[in-house]
Amino acid sequence: MKYFLICLFLNTCLFSVKAQQTGNAGKWRYQALVHAGLVTGSSTITITAQTVQGIQKNNWLTGIGVGYDNYGIPGVPIVLHGQKAFTQKDNKPFVYVQSGVQIPVKTGSWNDKGWMGTSNYDLKTGFIGEVGGGYTIAAGKKHNHAFLFNAGYSYKFNKATYTELAWPPYLSSLPPQGYNEYNIEKQEYHYRRIVLRVGWMF
Repeated sequence: MKYFLICLFLNTCLFSVKAQQTGNAGKWRYQALVHAGLVTGSSTITITAQTVQGIQKNNWLTGIGVGYDNYGIPGVPIVLHGQKAFTQKDNKPFVYVQSGVQIPVKTGSWNDKGWMGTSNYDLKTGFIGEVGGGYTIAAGKKHNHAFLFNAGYSYKFNKATYTELAWPPYLSSLPPQGYNEYNIEKQEYHYRRIVLRVGWMF
């Protein structure tokens, strides 16, 4: 949660300064984008999808993004998204940054709902951040929609706490009733990836 609050504060400061600089040069308007693509790192290639709902003024866009990230520990990223285009033309390059929380999805081999033999683990909400650039190609009669292409570098971080009964297996197959001594181990998972996406802005 602390990562999300820090990102919220920085994002608010950034766009407050920009709004003061531009004054009434443009009007804020609703902007949304939906995009999907591939995530690749040192171990595998998986899919990712995201929607961003926000507001745009001149060449600046800020909003909140929600998606699905299946790389490593599957999760639902909830991020603050900031984006800036380099020109007012219909077709234009842009840069973006986003960061927020990574909520793990407990499924498949990462399902920790119950005890598995004599051990269990608990996945923790983590951090996710991304920075990159892309290009938009205007579409529609009023050129108020656009195709979107982007590439970026992403970092994802999660923690897990493993709990195991501290009962020597050579004494018996099962510990005696009421035995409640445990070994606790904490693990950290760091994922560094390249992200490629295509999408639609409207």
